[in-house]
Amino acid sequence: MALRTAPQAVQTGITCSIDPTPEGLARLRGLAAHLHTIGPDPQATVAAIRDTLGPQRITVTGVPATSNFARVMVAADYRMKRLAMDFEPAPIRGLPSFLQMVRSPRV
Repeated sequence: MALRTAPQAVQTGITCSIDPTPEGLARLRGLAAHLHTIGPDPQATVAAIRDTLGPQRITVTGVPATSNFARVMVAADYRMKRLAMDFEPAPIRGLPSFLQMVRSPRV
């Protein structure tokens, strides 16, 4: 599929994005206004954030959206975001998540 779509991809690029809807972001801002800490149960807070954001908008360009290539890109993007947010351990020992790298050092 990548080779078949190469001429078009040169013009448009091949991209994949998973983004919250404007309505989901508005709901999340409302929830965040009431959150002062992660709370006593971080998993419950994560679940509340996930449920508040709701379904995400997926966009794929450069390859047919119904192709296996597109499905693999979406799956990879989803996994990459989960790793970055430290929702699952990295498959490589010692690889920090994005959140681990931006945490302020303890003094």
